[in-house]
Amino acid sequence: KQTLMDDDCYLPFNARVVPELTLRAALEGGAEAENLRNGVDRPVGERDNGFTVPAGGAVTYRFDAPAPVSMARIVWDSELDRQSMPRIGGRPFTHDMMCNKPADMPDFHVPHSLVRAYRIEGERPDGTIDVLAEVTDNHQRLNRVPLSGVYAAVRLIPLATWGGAEAHLFAFDVR
Repeated sequence: KQTLMDDDCYLPFNARVVPELTLRAALEGGAEAENLRNGVDRPVGERDNGFTVPAGGAVTYRFDAPAPVSMARIVWDSELDRQSMPRIGGRPFTHDMMCNKPADMPDFHVPHSLVRAYRIEGERPDGTIDVLAEVTDNHQRLNRVPLSGVYAAVRLIPLATWGGAEAHLFAFDVR
């Protein structure tokens, strides 16, 4: 179950185990940021389970002591809860798979809420900032980013979306 959920598979009534390094870290970014480590990586019922960050804003994990980091796992909002689907012949078209797309149907688009560009920074114990990763053309909901080094803090900075006003994400783990 945990492997499936770590690969962004939704298993109702189950929560993904969040890495110990992520749980022990102080989380900086706002009150709702705690949703990023609740183990539920999508909206469920009336609960959003996500966190909204303005472009250029940041979510930071600050560790008690410098810690080795090897990966960041991020789950962005890809509008899984969207209600409006294109209408074909007066009825809603309910299949998102391109193999089922009629010729007269409007083209799909990358979800506007999905983050297009982001940066991950590491803060060294002396305060020096290293850019650990910079992604400029993201199309994926689940991102696993290899990291390397020993840091006092790791920061995620959404830079742009595919059209949404703010970045919205469901998970940010540091391992």
